[in-house]
Amino acid sequence: MSAKMISERAITTHQLLEYLDISRYTLYGLIKKGIGFPEPEKVGKSCIWDKKEVDDWLEWMSRRGMQVKGTRNQKSELAGKTFGKLKVIGDSGKRKSGRVIWDCRCECGEKTTAMSSQLNNGHKKSCGCLHGAHLKANYDRLTGQS
Repeated sequence: MSAKMISERAITTHQLLEYLDISRYTLYGLIKKGIGFPEPEKVGKSCIWDKKEVDDWLEWMSRRGMQVKGTRNQKSELAGKTFGKLKVIGDSGKRKSGRVIWDCRCECGEKTTAMSSQLNNGHKKSCGCLHGAHLKANYDRLTGQS
């Protein structure tokens, strides 16, 4: 393989973190887990990855139904999905602790934002309108009103 081909496919640690949309700690965890993540080439004090090897690994993980938190696959997977009363519109472009914040639209018409973890674990199901409905239902139940 020519040096030019290698240099075109080589990405630095910083570029890899942006490409996968993960934190440095997540990257270290992937390397330590021994799940086939590509080994970097050490150049002085820096590490260089082969982008094709990283893409091949992402494809391999995807075929097995596994996913790396924060990767491009997750972004495309959540867009258009519905969680409770929220439909994910897309990536807001904002980040919280390196995590994607999604723009969502509630069934009631309000727009809100949520992180992937809030949507996936069920902690965010609406813009807040469900909370009001639950409070009213509980009040009615406790007071005997209907």
